[in-house]
Amino acid sequence: MLPLSVTENKQAIRQIWDKSIIRQFCKTIEKERLSYFGLPGPDIRDFHDWADYLDWKTGIELLNKGKNREEQPSVSQ
Repeated sequence: MLPLSVTENKQAIRQIWDKSIIRQFCKTIEKERLSYFGLPGPDIRDFHDWADYLDWKTGIELLNKGKNREEQPSVSQ
């Protein structure tokens, strides 16, 4: 299992806790959509689960130290 792989616990936190926090934050700052800059994970679940609240999205890929892009583990969906 890759360290950033999806688990049921991560999914529940993202969909139940985080999404409600993001929804409330948008209301508080009176903005409908936010910009995202971060590590969305191998299957970009952050983008999917928070799509209603995201405008610009920038995802960063974590590469293993000392390996080039071709040597990184691939993730199948």
